[in-house]
Amino acid sequence: MRLTLVASKPTDSVVFGFLPAAARLGLDVTLLTDKPEEHEQAIARSRFQPRPGCVPAQDALTPAVGIVACDVWDARPLIGAITALPAQDAVFSNSDHLQTQTALAAAYAGLPGKDWRSALRAKNKPLMRHRLAQAGVEHVSATEIRPDTRHPVSALSYPLVLNP
Repeated sequence: MRLTLVASKPTDSVVFGFLPAAARLGLDVTLLTDKPEEHEQAIARSRFQPRPGCVPAQDALTPAVGIVACDVWDARPLIGAITALPAQDAVFSNSDHLQTQTALAAAYAGLPGKDWRSALRAKNKPLMRHRLAQAGVEHVSATEIRPDTRHPVSALSYPLVLNP
């Protein structure tokens, strides 16, 4: 089974969790990342840094993972990198910041995945509030304040919460 993992910075959940588990299962993993050197170094160091609940270092498998440099923050180069690989069985990310790009890439490749619109709404509060209001689920007084917004904003009712 061929899996593509989309990641930016190395995380313990990937280096000490997913990659060793994938190696034990014999999965073919390709890591698409904008930080290939950091991932290579983290994987190399992982043999000497066991984590609680993980396989001890002497028994650990060094994951065989193909690392491909790619701008993971933009769906266009991400899709290009995935289509350049042999046919994949899954494309995923454990990063909540990369869910929309990953969902778009999976959809483009014809693989099951999240709806990219839902992934985008989950990270974009104004879009989520708009969607909830459209669905009649929740009516929250909200507006997006931009540099050209005239103040005070009269469309808001009180009390309200302001987020940066």
